[in-house]
Amino acid sequence: MLAFSAGVLALQPTPPLGARAVTSRSGPIACSAIDRRSAVFGALGCGLLAAVPAASVAYDAIPEVKPDFAKLEQQRAEQAFKDRGKIKILNEKVKALESASKNEEFVAAADDLALWVVGEKRFPDGVKVKELVNRIKLTYDDMPIIRFKCKETRSGVCTTHDPRVEDTMTSLMNEMRKSSMIQLGDYRKVEFRAF
Repeated sequence: MLAFSAGVLALQPTPPLGARAVTSRSGPIACSAIDRRSAVFGALGCGLLAAVPAASVAYDAIPEVKPDFAKLEQQRAEQAFKDRGKIKILNEKVKALESASKNEEFVAAADDLALWVVGEKRFPDGVKVKELVNRIKLTYDDMPIIRFKCKETRSGVCTTHDPRVEDTMTSLMNEMRKSSMIQLGDYRKVEFRAF
């Protein structure tokens, strides 16, 4: 509070020397606002310098962090148990997708797999995402093909899949790519794409 009142007094404008009323016998005071401000700032600086050593005493010793390896191992085992069940569900969904022979079956199975991937937000540990993607792409390649005339090829015939199959495959791959991203680094965000 004292420092605040001293700062307020230091920032008040001073009248010119001729306009001051002389009240003391020693003559006019030769103190300007700049002198008072520097005196206040100097006093505040000295106060801060006195407070710094008191604040630094609290950080003389680095706190020790002792990990609880038994608890960490228990958490890892619980997560591995949960992941085994998730891997089984994932493999069932991919097998249902692989068994599709018609466009409607492929679209339904791919949408079901994409919803599962979105709901889980990440693949369980131990899943080989590249192998899953290759299995899905092989099934996609086996879907019925539509042929149409075009000028881009020498034969004049182009091929494509049903538009619903194309859209479903694109959205499934996008969701699988998002869920398979691995963040590397401690303070920088470096992402690694699995496929």
